[in-house]
Amino acid sequence: MNTTAISSNIQVITGNAAAAIAAKLARPDVVAAYPITPQTEVIEQISSFHASGDMDCELITVEGENSAMNAVMAASLAGGRVFTASSSWGLVFMYDAVLATAGARAPVVMVNVNRETPGIIAVSSGQQDMISTRDAGWIFLIAENCQEIMDLVLQSYRLAEDYDIQLPVMVHYDGFFLSYLSEGVEIPAQETVDQFLSVLASQPKRTVLRPGEKLGVGTHGILGGYMELRHKHVTAMERSKAKI
Repeated sequence: MNTTAISSNIQVITGNAAAAIAAKLARPDVVAAYPITPQTEVIEQISSFHASGDMDCELITVEGENSAMNAVMAASLAGGRVFTASSSWGLVFMYDAVLATAGARAPVVMVNVNRETPGIIAVSSGQQDMISTRDAGWIFLIAENCQEIMDLVLQSYRLAEDYDIQLPVMVHYDGFFLSYLSEGVEIPAQETVDQFLSVLASQPKRTVLRPGEKLGVGTHGILGGYMELRHKHVTAMERSKAKI
């Protein structure tokens, strides 16, 4: 990201705070998420931004993670920019909606704060939640420090909403380590992020759901039609490498 023209600032913040601030800078239209350790701080900070008026979005306080993913998938298919976050068993609870979001090619951006999901319900760092959704059809980006969390969330929007890609993107980082680790993070100015994402406006408009207009979404893919859709999905994932 080119930040030379417009100033940015460095703040000592947690990885979760970096994710929340990045989401705010991306100006999403709809945010829906449910708290779960160690992701809770992300949605707490977003809720604070929303309450103070610093984040102008529709914040949906859902009753669970499955509703959160369904809400952002629907909002994305209607043309909105969206954000959600979860972890561990929360990701398990939204699993069917995670698959549906990928199949619909909805450009959802999500943060997953890695936490183990074995049968003993461990509150422990680990990446089993990420691995369980590895083949769901999402693009995965994995952060190694707090700065990368900031950068990858912002880059995810440009990647997911690219007309040639149109796939959901999940940003992963280790819970209990990066989630709560405080580091100096360079936070780009709002104008810088707006400029970075403005290239999307010059691309062809993707097809979206509109009231009164007929459009099939979530219909059955059968035989050759299904194979065609899966082929287009995997080729979009291959194209994303050059975009990244």
